[in-house]
Amino acid sequence: MFTDYAALLPALQAAGLLTAARRAALTGPAPAAASVAVGRRAVRGFFARHLVRC
Repeated sequence: MFTDYAALLPALQAAGLLTAARRAALTGPAPAAASVAVGRRAVRGFFARHLVRC
């Protein structure tokens, strides 16, 4: 399932609204920057493959 937690949760943790343990449970072990980059590549690849023909 895709979520934008990797991009949003660091700010919530910095504001004191989320513990480090809860953030890790929601995002997994991948660093936020890496997760966001992978998601962006997947979206670009999808659009390149399926919308070029439109």
